[in-house]
Amino acid sequence: MIIIDSLTKSFKKTKAVDNFSCVFDTGIYGILGPNGAGKTTLIRCIANLYNFDSGKISFGETGNKNKKNSCCNIGYLPQKFGMFPHLTVYEMMKYFAIEKNLSEKEIEPVLDIVGLSNKSKQKISSLSGGMVRRLGIAQAIMGTPDVILLDEPTVGLDPEERIKFKNIISELKGATVILSTHIVTDVDDICSHVFVMNDGSLLFNGSSEDLKKMADKKVYMVSENEKEQITGTYIVQSRIENNHRIFLKILSSEKQTFEAVPPTLEDGYICCLKNM
Repeated sequence: MIIIDSLTKSFKKTKAVDNFSCVFDTGIYGILGPNGAGKTTLIRCIANLYNFDSGKISFGETGNKNKKNSCCNIGYLPQKFGMFPHLTVYEMMKYFAIEKNLSEKEIEPVLDIVGLSNKSKQKISSLSGGMVRRLGIAQAIMGTPDVILLDEPTVGLDPEERIKFKNIISELKGATVILSTHIVTDVDDICSHVFVMNDGSLLFNGSSEDLKKMADKKVYMVSENEKEQITGTYIVQSRIENNHRIFLKILSSEKQTFEAVPPTLEDGYICCLKNM
């Protein structure tokens, strides 16, 4: 369990994280927010990489982390993750095992989890971007850490690699997994609890279903020919072609004459950000 109490972290005059409080228990959590929302700063504070201005981070029964004190066992995949291209996959994982004071016996099981057992003798330079990210997950989960921090783990991945990522993460058990991303589909289906951040502040703390409900009766499908009948302020979420007709999916706080459609997690997220 991680308890964050009134955490504030500033860079010069900018508050990257502003009086942030929340609790992470065992399970998979998603932190959603646009670029610059403060997600990476929050993750780095939890990972013990940043001192912070005020507040406290408590790690269950392991003790408190105030400023740079010790904390529990953490696995961390940073947003920008590099490896030594001349090493093989196994040699790279051995390097991480030594750094974490772990046995080599920990390597094969995590390579198997991320589907890279058959690549252990290949050099890092020969891997695709998706494989490198999966190897990053492997080093993060090696040693069965109490807390696993994944910062923008799917940036640059193709749809197939995104599916592999979601499958890997959904199988993680017994740890506190925190996934930071600006991509809504990363947290959909695998995160039962979602936090939304913007400008360093916590805007939403609840279940995925509760976030969807923020857009309840605010989502409409409108034929492009009927666009002029939309009243008030609205946001066009997408354009959809159906039976050779173009439809606009819109978000509007003002009740429309069109029939409302069920909201998605992305709809709720946008409504939360826009305070609709």
